[in-house]
Amino acid sequence: MGGSSYAVKRIEFFGRQVKICLQNNNGPCPLLAIANVLSLRNELKLPAGVRDITQSDLITCIVDLLLERSKAFEGSGTHAADYARNVSDVFPVLQKLTTGIDVNVKFHNAHAFEPTPEVAVFDLLGIPLVHGWLVDPQHGPAAAVFGTRSYNELMEVLLAGLDESEVEALSTGPLRNLSISHGSFSQAHQHALEQQQQQHMATVAPGASEQSISNLQSPQ
Repeated sequence: MGGSSYAVKRIEFFGRQVKICLQNNNGPCPLLAIANVLSLRNELKLPAGVRDITQSDLITCIVDLLLERSKAFEGSGTHAADYARNVSDVFPVLQKLTTGIDVNVKFHNAHAFEPTPEVAVFDLLGIPLVHGWLVDPQHGPAAAVFGTRSYNELMEVLLAGLDESEVEALSTGPLRNLSISHGSFSQAHQHALEQQQQQHMATVAPGASEQSISNLQSPQ
């Protein structure tokens, strides 16, 4: 694994001191998101007294948590075997999550993704994964075109050719201002933002306040 390391910061979260990891470079890092959610939940224990942690050590902490959880399935036969297989599949994926995550979203629900090994990591750890690219159901023609199709499925439809009414629905509907670049939308639709506002607090802890979240954004 690479030699990257992350600074560790102490914050107060719901009246207790919690350690979180900070990015060393700009850009997406799902691994840090996973570690920090688990830490805020008081499920991930970072080594005592550390001021920084290496990428490999952080992955080891997450793997140790998964192995500890596997003990709950001991003696449960099929469930134990399924969990062990899932944990085994997660190992090679964790390192890939240090730079980003490839997902194939579906546009009818903020939680809708095509199953992939990367998405499975979040499922296995009980962390809700959401996206911001939703079609507003009030815009019926566009919503009908998108349906429950994934991004990749829509690309296949576009390549195959839409009929005239479907093209018009997309070109005049609520998604006309969304541009597609490098395989992803560049903006999130307002409908998605409204849905996420209702749900995002539950991602880290029920009842989390805006101030609690803002504390994560200001290194001390």
